[in-house]
Amino acid sequence: MSQLYKILTSRNLLKHNGQSLWKYAIDDNEFNGLRKALMETKTLSSIDARDCSLYYAEWWKRCFDGGIPSKKDIFNSISNGQWFDEEMFFQQAKRGANLLGIRWIKNQNTLYFRTLLLQGGLPIKHISNNKGA
Repeated sequence: MSQLYKILTSRNLLKHNGQSLWKYAIDDNEFNGLRKALMETKTLSSIDARDCSLYYAEWWKRCFDGGIPSKKDIFNSISNGQWFDEEMFFQQAKRGANLLGIRWIKNQNTLYFRTLLLQGGLPIKHISNNKGA
């Protein structure tokens, strides 16, 4: 069962209602469950693409702590000997965002990576570690 589906059902929702992913206010236990499920998965085909999108958003909110975010950083946070790489995981996250109906940020190009991150809202860890500067 998809981790996103478990989160939605815990909020008495039948499906994603189109809001930004950060508005679901995922708690630490739900995030750790998502992370654990992704770490235990060995094949990309067994991951729900929407869980990948959710992980990108939550990684931004909970794990980003300055510098330039990258697909590799996100993938390495769940990497556990899987048979896929950060680009394949990113493509799965993009597919999940399309399934969720997330509108892509477009400038001169379509900003897929930035859109996935910004679904997480503010980077809380980075803000809390750098307040007062």
